[in-house]
Amino acid sequence: MLRVAVSVYILGLAVMLWRVNVRELRRGAVVTFRQVLLATLLNPKAMVFAFLLLPLQAGASELLPRLGVIALLIVMAGTAWVMLGATLGRGARRLGRPELISRTGAVTLVAVTGLIWLQSFLSA
Repeated sequence: MLRVAVSVYILGLAVMLWRVNVRELRRGAVVTFRQVLLATLLNPKAMVFAFLLLPLQAGASELLPRLGVIALLIVMAGTAWVMLGATLGRGARRLGRPELISRTGAVTLVAVTGLIWLQSFLSA
C-alpha cells in the first residue's frame, strides 16, 4: 500500500514538472524563496535517508554525530544539485529549449516509479 502511495505521489510530481510554463522558463523567470521552500518540503528524500541511516533504538549520544554527518551530506548534495541544475538550465536556455530540464526530470521520475514497481514485483 505504501508503494502505491509513493508511486502516485512521484507520478504527480512528474506531471507537475512536465506542465511547467515554458514561456516563463524562456523568459528566465526568477525562482522565489516560497517556491524553493515548497519544493524542499514536498521532497521526501531527506526523510527517507534519515529513516534509513539512523538506528531506531539509538540514544541521543549516538544520534547526534550521525545527524551531523547527515546534515553535512544533505548540504553538500544540495549544493551539488543546485550547481548542476544551474549549469544545465543555462545550457538549455542557450539552446532555446529550457523545457528540456523539467521534461527530463519528469521522465526520470516516471522511470523511478517504474523501478519501484519492478522491485515490488521481483521481491513478491
